[in-house]
Formats: sequence, structure tokens, C-alpha cells
Amino acid sequence: MKYILTLEKYFAYGDFKRKWGSPVDMREDVDFCLKRLLPKDDMIKSIEDQSTEDGIKFYVELKTGGYIHMYKVSGFRLQAQQGWEYYFNKKKIDYVTLKNNLEEKHLKALGIFLKYFKSYDFYADYIDDGRQYKAAKQNNKSLEDRFNNLSSSDKKSAKKEILKHFKSKELQTTVEQIFKI
Repeated sequence: MKYILTLEKYFAYGDFKRKWGSPVDMREDVDFCLKRLLPKDDMIKSIEDQSTEDGIKFYVELKTGGYIHMYKVSGFRLQAQQGWEYYFNKKKIDYVTLKNNLEEKHLKALGIFLKYFKSYDFYADYIDDGRQYKAAKQNNKSLEDRFNNLSSSDKKSAKKEILKHFKSKELQTTVEQIFKI
């Protein structure tokens, strides 16, 4: 039987020879990443730096009962997806899946829609780049689907927020056509 040795390289504090890379800097980086990851602001119970000479590791305990281990895998800061490796309750999970799971568990459908509706691109048809065009159209479609899956009372409150955010007169008719109650 063959055995395969896999070595995962985590960054340690000693790997940072620049001005950036102190424990205080890492804590700020963790705070930034958690702010983008967690659907609510008051979900963190405690954050503990459990770093060793082998790598930088943070233990984040959530008020909801779960916990997240974060390992530094990149030398760059403020990279929530590529800069850290995440383990949720001892299971390795990628950033996007973890974010979606936490949102579905802790937010209602209206809350998720209101979090993302501002990213709707009304001018997606004018994009020249094919990849950006497809991404914008896909984002718009997912937002329209989320809106259509809301209850009628949630649709009314969502529509009120949409109209409050997009105040432009030229966009109000488009908003009325796209987000119908």
C-alpha cells in the first residue's frame, strides 16, 4: 500500500519580514474577514489566537454554538476567501459555502434579499466583456428569483426598500417592471 504525504503550508508570524504581520495586524485581518463572512454583527462570542511556530491559527467561538478555526494560508491581508482556510466545527469548508450556510441558518429570505439587492445591475445589457456580462446577468437573475420567492408582505417591504435606495426617476420605472408585486 502506498502512503501519500501531504504537507499543507500555513504562514507563521516569522514568515512576515515586512512591516505587516504582527499579531495585532493578524487580529485586524481576522476581524475584517469575519465581518464579511458572518451575516450578523453580534454573532461572535470570543476570538482566540492559537498560533504556534508552525502557523497562524485563530479560534472563533460563535454565540449560536458553533466555532470556526481560521488558518493563514496567504501572505496578503484583507483576503477573506484566498487568505484563510476555514474549518467549521472541525470540518474543512470553503468560504463561499460557509457564508451561504450561515446566511441560510441565521437570516430569513427577506433579510438575504435586502442584503444583496443593491448589487442589481440595471445596465448589464451594455457590458462589453463577455464574462462580466454573464456574471451580471446571473446576479440579476438570482436577485429576481429571490424576490419572486418572497411572501407578498415581504415583497411589499422589499419593494419599499428598493425604491428608497434607487431614487433616480429613470430607474423607478425599470424597478417597477422588474420587481412586480
